[in-house]
Amino acid sequence: MNTKRLTVGKAETHKKGWGEELWIINNDKYCGKLLKFNKGASFSDHYHINKDEAWYVLEGTLELRYYDLANADRLTKVLKKGDVVHIPSSTPHQLVALEASTVIEVSTPHEESDSYRIGKGDSQKK
Repeated sequence: MNTKRLTVGKAETHKKGWGEELWIINNDKYCGKLLKFNKGASFSDHYHINKDEAWYVLEGTLELRYYDLANADRLTKVLKKGDVVHIPSSTPHQLVALEASTVIEVSTPHEESDSYRIGKGDSQKK
């Protein structure tokens, strides 16, 4: 018998130097967030050992900065509304908002201890 219950609530808002994250859910199976970026803002260049992420650009334009781990080249790609990105675990990545932007993130569980920063973003520049 299923003892779990349907729940209705509000997303948790986490203010960041680059905008805000609305945490829809974060449990032991998966995580869902809405990332809202201010124009010109960026989050840190970082990677996760455990977390595997997928993004959908809901609105706006962003620059994705990432590394080709086979040859250590730093690459960039402009992301626009409707684009989907998969960030495998251990892949360094950074988003820079070229305009105010909103991204849906679906991932394995978020753990604060699983973010390894290799470059500062707007949250670390304060």
